[in-house]
Amino acid sequence: MKRKISCLCFCLCVGFIFYNSSLPAVESSNVSEGITYKIYEFLNLNIDFHTFHVFIRKLAHFTEYFGLGIFAYYAFDFKLTLILCFIVACFDETIQLFVTGRSGQISDVFLDSMGSTCCILLLKIKEKLYDRFNKKEL
Repeated sequence: MKRKISCLCFCLCVGFIFYNSSLPAVESSNVSEGITYKIYEFLNLNIDFHTFHVFIRKLAHFTEYFGLGIFAYYAFDFKLTLILCFIVACFDETIQLFVTGRSGQISDVFLDSMGSTCCILLLKIKEKLYDRFNKKEL
């Protein structure tokens, strides 16, 4: 049951990612600038807004795929999770090639893949440590 729910969440997350990629550049930028501005004001930063906006956009890539990695990890086997997350990242950037004002970036495929890979590896390490700790208790 846990695997099925994780698989459903994985599919929903992919849908969310692909939907965001299908937004025209102006609309996507307006959404991200609005979110960035709220964070910028809240943190009361004294840095260039444009630089901070680029940072937030890149952090969003990493975070989206970190979340995707969680669902993939619990839905599929270990090797498949890495492959699927990479394929999703490739499709994500490919979609943007066909959207007004957007462009697919290989650097974003790398960043997306790093987000999911970091998550998957952290979960694998956690699992190994948990197993090791429980074996010592016996």
